[in-house]
Amino acid sequence: MTEASAGSRPKLLFALLSGTLVASACASSSIAPSRAASTSIEEESQSKCAPNPSLTNASQRVQSLVSQMTLDEKLGQLNQAAGGRSKSLNSKLTSDELEKVRRGEIGSYLHVAGAEPLGALQKVAVEESRLGIPLLFAMDVVHGYRTIFPVPLAMAASWEPELWE
Repeated sequence: MTEASAGSRPKLLFALLSGTLVASACASSSIAPSRAASTSIEEESQSKCAPNPSLTNASQRVQSLVSQMTLDEKLGQLNQAAGGRSKSLNSKLTSDELEKVRRGEIGSYLHVAGAEPLGALQKVAVEESRLGIPLLFAMDVVHGYRTIFPVPLAMAASWEPELWE
């Protein structure tokens, strides 16, 4: 490894983690229970995501959080685990998986279906992990979701509604 590439690795890792943390903060706010109308969005985001509520600059909050993370937690943010397979979604969500989330070894999940398992995983990540970093969730829906037909987004992207009517 050259000196130039070795020096850019921390910058790349920081950029990836920054993007992951910002995206996960947005994702967690959409599934969080509703709060009183008097609570501002800024207060809510600081109470859930900021390692130090006195930091108002997002870049400072990310730097503060990343500085507290161990190498294993940083690597965990880059790890996407499978919640199950296409015919048995959520089949891999075991107590061992929850323990990995608690330790910060998983940053995102693919193929977790349903509000209850999503909420349970997110609760463990936010309330029981050391730093409370929310998880990201994704579904690979390129070929359709439990159907032989394309996903609605793919059908809409054709711009030819008569093809799928």
